Amino acid sequence: MKLHKLLVSLAIAGISTFGLTAYADASDHDSGFYIGIAGGYNHLSKPHGKTFTYTTSTGTADTAMGVGKTSYSLNTHMGYLFNVGSGFDVGPELGFTYYGDYKLKNTATSVTNAYNLYAINLNATGQYTWQSFFARVNGGADFFWVTSGTAFETSSTHKSITEADAGATLGYYFTPCVDAGVYYQHIFGSNHLDKLDHLVPSMDSAGLSLEYAFGSMNGLMGNA
Repeated sequence: MKLHKLLVSLAIAGISTFGLTAYADASDHDSGFYIGIAGGYNHLSKPHGKTFTYTTSTGTADTAMGVGKTSYSLNTHMGYLFNVGSGFDVGPELGFTYYGDYKLKNTATSVTNAYNLYAINLNATGQYTWQSFFARVNGGADFFWVTSGTAFETSSTHKSITEADAGATLGYYFTPCVDAGVYYQHIFGSNHLDKLDHLVPSMDSAGLSLEYAFGSMNGLMGNA
């Protein structure tokens, strides 16, 4: 089983197990630790049929054409919300996202490469809650691991690249522990492929999220 499918399956199992025991007043949501999953549509800026000129690892110019891409993303994440009063929470969030892949074909050799886009997400979040509804914004960095079965522009089949991200979520607390929402996320990648550092394209993702809150450290330790 692929790593991203395993992580999403574990997150679903955790939310399903703990969510069944959640309790009543959703307006009194739990600040503290939470885990979640998200998934939806992902638009990559490298469209099908477009030709790109890039510089090879030996410094020569070559061209490649976009011949396909996937259009979905899957994410699992965890974080901690600190309540700062008046409905506001802030905190860090750590996640792992599979952004799909895109395919390029070298126009001279007809070699086709599929680039898989994985990333560790490190974000700062801010949230405002009104009754059972909430609005959350986030921003930070995505640490990409771009992998490929073969490589026509570099001797390596993987590369690490860091890009900035920003996003927002509108959601609803069904209980103080369980919430669901709709999200939008933007990756500030490259809109063209002219060197190896531009293998991560600009991306726009939108979809649904589901989270379970465990509560504060005091709550987890039984207020000891």
